[in-house]
Amino acid sequence: MNKSEIHEVCRDWASGRYFPLAVAPERAVDDLRIMTRELPEAWWNGIALLLEKADSEEDLSDGLGFILRALILNGGDDAEASAKSRALNDPKWADLLYWATFNEEDESGTSVMFELLGRQLILTTYLRYLTQESDWDMWSDFVLDSLVNSKPSEALRAVVTLLEDARGDDGLIGVLAAGPLEDLIKLHAPTIVDEIEIEARRNESFRKALAGTWIWDIDPIVFERIEHAAGEVLAKPLPRGKRRPPRKTT
Repeated sequence: MNKSEIHEVCRDWASGRYFPLAVAPERAVDDLRIMTRELPEAWWNGIALLLEKADSEEDLSDGLGFILRALILNGGDDAEASAKSRALNDPKWADLLYWATFNEEDESGTSVMFELLGRQLILTTYLRYLTQESDWDMWSDFVLDSLVNSKPSEALRAVVTLLEDARGDDGLIGVLAAGPLEDLIKLHAPTIVDEIEIEARRNESFRKALAGTWIWDIDPIVFERIEHAAGEVLAKPLPRGKRRPPRKTT
């Protein structure tokens, strides 16, 4: 297979031509591992060219991640380091790396992404996604959501960091309150209520975010503790026919 043919295969995978897959995903990756052992640099270049030309993530299917996964598995530490370096410097490569490491058994690859790119880059990307809404950064939302679902204490620390990075932006604090913090409390309140109380005592931005959550359907005793930690009355269900005002973020 020459370089031109390799680039054509890359385009086919990026276009979604092979979806739905005729074989299991791991079998498809195994087949690609055989193909990509020949002229691996041409495969890397093929991916780079497609990413460079793509204006939006929607221009590429997740299939391109299969090729990157095959290259990483074949190339070992050096290939992983190359993918990591590109992802640290280019949001398009970070998005592709997410799909290359995606694993339904590992909460969508959360552990791998934290190991490869680091907590701060993931959280910075998430804030950028909230403020700029670039679909190249959408993967960070999936990673944070998985963290909220599976690792509540770690997710709480992540939310605290996000609130610090929000630097008093009330709109952003409101989004974080209504999103990851509210989800975290609804899923894990009894487990993390002690941590919530400790953080609220020392963190004004965190108290402000707590005040913006709508969590009235959790355990009443836990609700009262979180309401006390927030330092103000939290939203509760309204009588039928009443309309709720916008979330409070100040």
